[in-house]
Amino acid sequence: VTSRIELSLSAQGLKDKDINSKSDPFCVVYMRSATAKEWTEVGRTEIIANHLNPDWVTRIMIYYHFEEIQHIKFAVYDCDTSFNSSEAKNLDLSKQDFLGEAETPVAPIVKTSGYWQGPLII
Repeated sequence: VTSRIELSLSAQGLKDKDINSKSDPFCVVYMRSATAKEWTEVGRTEIIANHLNPDWVTRIMIYYHFEEIQHIKFAVYDCDTSFNSSEAKNLDLSKQDFLGEAETPVAPIVKTSGYWQGPLII
């Protein structure tokens, strides 16, 4: 059985990596199965300029397979390259400041049916 899940993301208390302003955060979401070694990117939020407590508007769609153990990782970056729009999908991640990440099996998120709060590892 497979269900399509829509994730709304936010973060609080992010590190400020910019000198003359606040960080410009965006989140990259990855998934992998229990048997896979590599993470697969499944989506990115928009960039929110000058904010340490972003509530991203972009929703990330994932497919949850009930009979399979799946893992999800949320990696947050500060956009360090110039950007004309809030779109983050074409950004080179190696040129951005890494702010931290959180990783969990998908099942706890599905079971909470609303709000899951995980630790951000910095």
